[in-house]
Amino acid sequence: MIKIKRLAYRDLRHVIGDPATSKGRKKIKNELVTVKLPYTFYNWSKKKKKHIPVNYIRCHKSIAESVIDALAEILNNYGIDKIKKFGLNRECGGSYNHRKTRDGKWWSVHAWGAAVDLWCHMGRYGKKPIIPNEIVQIFKKRGFYWGGDFKYPDGMHFSRVFG
Repeated sequence: MIKIKRLAYRDLRHVIGDPATSKGRKKIKNELVTVKLPYTFYNWSKKKKKHIPVNYIRCHKSIAESVIDALAEILNNYGIDKIKKFGLNRECGGSYNHRKTRDGKWWSVHAWGAAVDLWCHMGRYGKKPIIPNEIVQIFKKRGFYWGGDFKYPDGMHFSRVFG
């Protein structure tokens, strides 16, 4: 397992780049990597009216190895049959998304690719998450904060950024 480095939200602009400027966005995009997931997720497409396979995510290089490592541990512990049975292969919300938070006041941690949303159907924003604690602990032991612990729960959200 790799050493964990957590980062304060206030330091993101200085360390990774400012998503509000073209220079900052370019710096951020240069630090993004595309990684293959250890198993396939399936996201529902309203447009296509079917499930679409998701095999890759694009995220900041600082979290990539830990996300893949955590998902590989889940695959190893549960096996693909239990993953499917419990819906742990559904609704990968991804990582990088150049956007602000819901209230529009702050840049989302996703604007840096420094967070990942997984199992969206089990942890919708503002709803009590139902992601199994064993799964959450696999991410926490790799230094991730879990959105299910936030004042306004966001159970699908895993990030190493605090504040």
